[in-house]
Amino acid sequence: MRSRPEPFAADGRELTDLLTGGAVPIPGHEPGQDVEVSHLGRGDTNTAWRVTAPSGVFLLRIPHRPADEAPRPMPDEFAALTRVPRGVGTRGITYRDTEDNPLGARYVLTTFVPGTVKPAAAWTAADPERVADTLAVLHDVGEALAGPVDSPTVERLSLDGHLKAGLAWWQAHHPGLVDDPRVTALLPAVRRYVHRCEEAGGVVERFSFIHGDLVVGNVVFDGDRVGFIDWEWAEIGDVAQDLAYIGGTVHGGASYVPMDESMVERFVTHYLDALRAMGKPAEDHAAISARRDGWEVCERFLTMLHSMTQDASAPATESVRRTLERKIGG
Repeated sequence: MRSRPEPFAADGRELTDLLTGGAVPIPGHEPGQDVEVSHLGRGDTNTAWRVTAPSGVFLLRIPHRPADEAPRPMPDEFAALTRVPRGVGTRGITYRDTEDNPLGARYVLTTFVPGTVKPAAAWTAADPERVADTLAVLHDVGEALAGPVDSPTVERLSLDGHLKAGLAWWQAHHPGLVDDPRVTALLPAVRRYVHRCEEAGGVVERFSFIHGDLVVGNVVFDGDRVGFIDWEWAEIGDVAQDLAYIGGTVHGGASYVPMDESMVERFVTHYLDALRAMGKPAEDHAAISARRDGWEVCERFLTMLHSMTQDASAPATESVRRTLERKIGG
């Protein structure tokens, strides 16, 4: 992956001057009005800035990777951001997908979600249930096709197919990785487990708008409220995917909440109960649990491959491998 130098220094002085002058159309802001900018951090694709204007607080995300390496084209990502229900997470305001604009950089301006990200080890037993409540608000099952928000075309999602496509990508971009003995030792059991989950979970006939990357770092706690951020992977898909990514019995590092089987059971049950309380359709517990397990194993395995390209001996990588082996071998 290619990364480019940051267009603005971390002190934010140049960016502050540009925003004060009206380089980005901030709602309720008149050029010349004071704007405060603070650097929030640099992720895999974007650098995030908190922008405080007289009219409110906003989030400005500026990509530091080329457009062809983004998880989604910016128009697709923005379409997803405009669909986020109020109170669930960041919502899109405006964007520019070229550098030919007064800011001189590609950007997405969104609402700001206050709060903090809890370390995975600091989550309480009740926190997954709070996430389940917010997911129940987000998920509005009823889409006939899956895929990008503005142009879904997929009639049937396949866990087997998702795993196969992920393996093909890694084989193409990192030849030899899939042949590593640590991978080949797990792969047959992973394939069998995912296939069993797909059979047990049944065909998903109606899809929903999902976050698509609901790991620990994308959940913000603010008192009793829980919000979701970083919607780069949002799409129309299987709700079980969002239930799987946040954590489970396969875990390691900062991204996943360690849960035993009883916690996972309570999490799924609470989610389905929350859907029913809102008058939304809630599918069979056994089916959605099976697909959740399949997504968990598939995602952790593919993420393990990514981790191996960074540091194969890292404790987080080893923890995912060890807990994955325990789950698929049980």
